[in-house]
Amino acid sequence: MAAERSLFRSNVRTITAVVVVVLLLASIPGTALAETRTGGSVVVGADETVDGDLTVFAGSVVIDGTVEGNVQAVGGSVRIGGTVTGDVSVTAGSVVIGPNATIEGSLQGAGGDVVIAGTITDDVQVGAETITVTETAVINGEFTYDGSLDRASGASIAGTVSADADLGFDSPLDVSIPGWIISAYAFMVGLLGAVVLLGLFPEFSRSVASAATDDPLRTGGAGVLAVVGIPVGLLVLVLTLVGIPLALIGLFVYLIGLWVGSLYGRYAIGTFVLAQFETDNRWLALLAGFILIALLVRIPLVGGLIQLVVAVLGLGGVAVMMVRRYRAHRGEENNDAYSSDQSERVVP
Repeated sequence: MAAERSLFRSNVRTITAVVVVVLLLASIPGTALAETRTGGSVVVGADETVDGDLTVFAGSVVIDGTVEGNVQAVGGSVRIGGTVTGDVSVTAGSVVIGPNATIEGSLQGAGGDVVIAGTITDDVQVGAETITVTETAVINGEFTYDGSLDRASGASIAGTVSADADLGFDSPLDVSIPGWIISAYAFMVGLLGAVVLLGLFPEFSRSVASAATDDPLRTGGAGVLAVVGIPVGLLVLVLTLVGIPLALIGLFVYLIGLWVGSLYGRYAIGTFVLAQFETDNRWLALLAGFILIALLVRIPLVGGLIQLVVAVLGLGGVAVMMVRRYRAHRGEENNDAYSSDQSERVVP
């Protein structure tokens, strides 16, 4: 009876966690355009091509592949390192157009920090606290801005450069949203999700943080394997046709896993930092990790990479602990089976 009550409590906690995570993800707005992606972290991989327009609402957005259409993105941080054949409209706390990025249309951006290091074929309109145009930037149209502009001497801008204090544009939500609001929203949603995880699963959360800090190379390797291997497995399911429903469910679970991994990664970083001061407090570690990563991801060019590494580390910690618990459970079952077999062999 005690075992049944323990199992019931465990199931209730698991179901509660899943419901809370789903509600948190559902709180991020969505639209009914050609393709809409939402979640804690949305990534268009280097080998991925999106046919048509793409609308994204997420805490972190990374586009390293190709989008054959327009891109509208709202997020805590947005980094474009691939090719967009249409226009880009982005509202985020941090916006980075990488050196290998190509936008064949125009760029409209609003955020706390905007870095332009790639090629933009048409006009650029940017409103931000700080705007950085690096020496690798190539802008073939007009450049209009509002904010503090840092333009490298090697940057190429074909059209006129002008400041416009009234610069503004409608975001994909049809309202003008300051970058700091988007950043604060993503920060609070993530922090709330992490608080729920630590509250429901304190021992598991501590174990994940320990796995990430005690053996970061092994844990990071497990995270990379999960990030790469799971999509491959889902693709195989899609190719079987009959496995498409399972693939869709798997994709949903995978996106949740990436988001949960990013939360646990921050918790692990905070735990490591507090350990240097011989302090052990999970809530303080959680807050420290979130604040530290929030500051680091604002570093131009490398901020998105830092966020990815944190997510991979956290996801790896989750994967390692799940494998360990599975093996431990299997070991207990084998021991019980062995004991039962031995008892049957005893002659009364």
